[in-house]
Amino acid sequence: MFEIREPHQKASTIDGSTILDRAVIEHNLLSASKLYNNISFEELGALLEIHPSKAEKIASQMITEGRMNGYIDQIDSIVHFESKSDPLACHGNVSVLSSARETLPQWDKQIQSLCYQVNSIIESISKNEPEWISKVMEEQMVS
Repeated sequence: MFEIREPHQKASTIDGSTILDRAVIEHNLLSASKLYNNISFEELGALLEIHPSKAEKIASQMITEGRMNGYIDQIDSIVHFESKSDPLACHGNVSVLSSARETLPQWDKQIQSLCYQVNSIIESISKNEPEWISKVMEEQMVS
């Protein structure tokens, strides 16, 4: 079959998807954020035709980078979208409620980013030093 994609469009990301695929997923996620107030990870994954955990990760990254407005509720596995026209999200009058609504999701983003980084480090250590990880895990179970 004739390939019409340019070489730069075939480049792949860390997760194995192409840059073009990633751009399409992000575009579709941004479109979904304008249609939905919230959506479960499961439903978002189905909508984007990707695994729910990948949908969560991409949504988290876009929110953290400021490319999409919203926050993630990991306990209930839901992405909540916010529009810039939401009076509580972006309004000139700073109230306690709007201040908390802006601050708490920001904390959530920072905590989530830290957790992803810690998980990445643990996965790297597990991959490179499985014996050490086993020993540490055993010690934790005994304590």
